[in-house]
Amino acid sequence: MPRGEVQLVEKGVNERDTAYWAQIRPVPLSAEEQKDYRTKDSTEVIRRSRPYQDSMDRKRNKFEPINLAVGGYTYRNSFKQTSFTVEPVANILQYNTVEGVVANARVAFAKRTDDKRFLTLAPVLRYGFSNRQLNPSLALTWQLDPVVTRQVGLVAGRTVENFDRNSQLTPAINSIYTLLANRNYAKLYRRDGAEISFLTEAVNGLTLRTTASYFDRRELFNTTDRLLHDVPGRAFTPNQPVAEEAPCGTGFGQSKALTVGLGVDFKPGQRYINRPDGKFNLGSKWPTFSVQGRLAVPHVLGADVRYLLLQAGVAQRIDLGLLGTSTYRVAVGGFVGKQEGLTFADFRHFSGNRTLLTGNFTDFQLLDYYQYSTRSAYQEAHYSHHFNGFIFNKVPLLRQLKWQEVFSLNYLHTAQAGHYVELGAGIEHIFKVLRVDFYTGLQSGQRIGTGIRAGYGF
Repeated sequence: MPRGEVQLVEKGVNERDTAYWAQIRPVPLSAEEQKDYRTKDSTEVIRRSRPYQDSMDRKRNKFEPINLAVGGYTYRNSFKQTSFTVEPVANILQYNTVEGVVANARVAFAKRTDDKRFLTLAPVLRYGFSNRQLNPSLALTWQLDPVVTRQVGLVAGRTVENFDRNSQLTPAINSIYTLLANRNYAKLYRRDGAEISFLTEAVNGLTLRTTASYFDRRELFNTTDRLLHDVPGRAFTPNQPVAEEAPCGTGFGQSKALTVGLGVDFKPGQRYINRPDGKFNLGSKWPTFSVQGRLAVPHVLGADVRYLLLQAGVAQRIDLGLLGTSTYRVAVGGFVGKQEGLTFADFRHFSGNRTLLTGNFTDFQLLDYYQYSTRSAYQEAHYSHHFNGFIFNKVPLLRQLKWQEVFSLNYLHTAQAGHYVELGAGIEHIFKVLRVDFYTGLQSGQRIGTGIRAGYGF
């Protein structure tokens, strides 16, 4: 048995006849067991039949208005192994000061083949009613291997991007703060081009990611100041992020970038189950180690950007039994070598948050979105501990509420940030789904701010 494999289910094992099983089975099946297997076999035949699958689809495909409000709507044809998905209204209708009212129509078509390969096509038509710009794009994902991870991706067309593409500021939250609080937090730019990616698990526990992209990036500007509620004395800010390492501003006009990237994740000791329909990873007691690099190549296809960004990291989830569960991730990196034509879109950004709501408690919660974005070296760390009721369960009332306590720590070091720390304490599972945390921000040992953040906390 290969290292890490804890169970193997051979292909076609469920299609062998009774003579085969009678030969290898040390103890014959009892009459009750034989009856149970016949029932399960008959049930499986029914579940695979077209009439049964069509009847189930009629129930699942029933449209309700709530579908477009929450989660979107998916139409399935289980027998043909296809699906068609429409995004929820919160993703389709947006508002920002660059485009005004935005219609971001994205649909996704998915097809699974008989040999378990998977194809997804997702065309997008985005239109801004204030700047009158149409932005069409297409995303494609093709799962090449039905058993192990081996995937090709393609994104092509014109898109409007946040400078921090990993920002926890969702379009819905930005729309609310823009329209009701004069806070246009989203800072956007346009890019035209394409990116192709390849993801594979080379061997058990070792995942490789490669990317190649070419984009023509354009600076965008505010085109509207309309809102629903005007806060006296507060005005919208220009569509230019403010950063300590860019004292002269972050505008860049136009820039073309040709980049190639490589990422390696290694999880030693990973255990897995090997089945005909796929490889199912069970995790490891060891951390996941990662190395990433992105190289911008100048003077090819008109590209005018040169840099090399390297990063190494480690992440782990630790089960401490009755004491709860700890998770951490640490990353160190920076730009090395000669830089040429670097724009703010190329900086290393750190996911901050200036709103009451958060979509990710494992990122910074008090940090301005682009304040410490950097073009040099950085160190970043995030730690959280879920006590899973270890403390609250000792208090009768809190035990009945089933609330659970959580602690978090976020750390960032750059040349401009110095030593920036956030300490958080909170309660999760409020009404089963809500989490509320209180954070304190420290810089060089001095308290610089506090805040409350709320979000999902299962």
